[in-house]
Amino acid sequence: MPIEPGSFSLGAVAGGATGAFIAHLLTKSRDKESRNVKDFNEASKAFRESFATIFQTFSHDKYSVDHIVINTFNNQEIAKAEFVVFLSGKTKVKFEKAWCDYEKYYQELTDSSNYTFNPENNQKALEKLKGFIAVFTEFAKHKS
Repeated sequence: MPIEPGSFSLGAVAGGATGAFIAHLLTKSRDKESRNVKDFNEASKAFRESFATIFQTFSHDKYSVDHIVINTFNNQEIAKAEFVVFLSGKTKVKFEKAWCDYEKYYQELTDSSNYTFNPENNQKALEKLKGFIAVFTEFAKHKS
């Protein structure tokens, strides 16, 4: 049967419009999710890189761990502030707890009465720092 002008029912038109609207919403949702993943990956990369500078500096064996942490902590805090907004729920709570522990570690290093440089103390401080970095790296893994 040929379709003639005026033979469309209101239901057919409404059904077609509804289908197009749903397809639009699904596409918009996928685009938003892609942007969120992209933004997360950019923030997590900056966060990871703020810690990578520690090893680039430390590999020269010119500085003690306390000196390195003290000189990189502000950049790490900035990267953390940009990254933490992408975390939620239990993940955010765990991250904030780990960051609080790292801040305490930073405070210990900046309090000169608690830290005396010697190779053994420096090695212990490095191992503790590596532990923090491993924890933070887990939070900041690249998403696909």
